[in-house]
Amino acid sequence: MKHFLIWIMAATTISSYAQTADKVLARVTYNFSHLRDTTKRDQVHTEEMLLIIGKNVSLYTSAFNVAQAGEIKQMMMKPEAQQGSFMSVSSNLRSTLPATAGGSFENISIPTLTDYYFFSKTHKFYTKEQLDRPYLVEEDAPKINWKTTNDTISFSGIVCQKAEAYFRGRNWTAWYSEELPFQSGPWKLNGLPGLIIEAYDENKEVQFKFAGIEKANPATSSAPDKSKSKTAGMQPEMRNYINDLDSYLGDEIKLPENIIRTNLWGINKLKKAMEKDPEGFFKSRMDAAPVVSGRTAMSTVSMTAGFTIGTQENNPIEKPEK
Repeated sequence: MKHFLIWIMAATTISSYAQTADKVLARVTYNFSHLRDTTKRDQVHTEEMLLIIGKNVSLYTSAFNVAQAGEIKQMMMKPEAQQGSFMSVSSNLRSTLPATAGGSFENISIPTLTDYYFFSKTHKFYTKEQLDRPYLVEEDAPKINWKTTNDTISFSGIVCQKAEAYFRGRNWTAWYSEELPFQSGPWKLNGLPGLIIEAYDENKEVQFKFAGIEKANPATSSAPDKSKSKTAGMQPEMRNYINDLDSYLGDEIKLPENIIRTNLWGINKLKKAMEKDPEGFFKSRMDAAPVVSGRTAMSTVSMTAGFTIGTQENNPIEKPEK
């Protein structure tokens, strides 16, 4: 671990900065747990999450998204997938999700579908929301008034210091390490003089537990992508979607290019319409999607369309401010 920390510190001194892209230096794994419904305290959602970090940019996403990106990319590269419809690919993706007792779609344990991009140098935050299709919301990064303490602890040999703050309706405790000079952390937690290794709220209804860190493998990440030549004859919508999957799989952290950009007001309006009538919302969006060569255009429908139907959450991570 000591040699790894030295490598990370050296890499941050030579990495170049760009507003929309940054070289992947390491990947941090968290065991995430969230009590989504306080009326069902015996049903705590658990999930493996990843924080992909560069010198100035980070991407926080579900390990499910990363794994599925690779599988979907391989699936869509096959000739039969290029001729098929979006819904056949979506059905295959849904079948991989774990179901709770009952086995119905409404009981599926929904993974975290939102991605969080943090640009520390420009203090910008981008949220990729998955509704009927992916949307990108830009905002100023939230400023968290952390109060550091002298308490220390070690996680897998990484010495961490304690910090506390009230943020988005919860009292948070975070353990960060100045040995890893990154200002990012899981979810929207950021702004400490070192990587946030572990964090939880005072009731431990939301927890991000450190599960490991590994440096990026240049030999693997910089290898030529043979799929580029295979996408040359594809429909533009499908080719663009495959290229966007590389935001999870490539050697750079970059914002997705083929995505609808909106603001907080716009995304909240869409969410309210979806919550009011989920089935009607998705049907209207599907009906409005253009048809290309007898199939729905890939760029108009999200791979996770419909996943939010039937979910219940009365205890979101981000609660109303007091």
